Amino acid sequence: MFWFKAGVIINGIGILLVIANAIYDIVTLSDKYNSINGTLNFLGLALIIIIATAFSLKLTGKLVIANIILWIPAAPLLLFLIFSALYMIVTAFSNNKDWR
Repeated sequence: MFWFKAGVIINGIGILLVIANAIYDIVTLSDKYNSINGTLNFLGLALIIIIATAFSLKLTGKLVIANIILWIPAAPLLLFLIFSALYMIVTAFSNNKDWR
């Protein structure tokens, strides 16, 4: 059950990041209908479908399959979040503020 909740939380964070990207596109782009991030915004919909499918599989008693479906996109998202956090920590504590 822990792995199911963790997968849902990680995919939820991914959905929130996609929503933040869509809002950033709306605020900053002058031509709001020709976004270059349309595919990325479509991935948010795919994550919602994956979470809904996993919940329906969980309700039918197929928790192992639900976990596999959740963790296919959640594993790369978890690695991305870990490396992003490490990058932010390194840049925050580095002495050179123009670190690249």
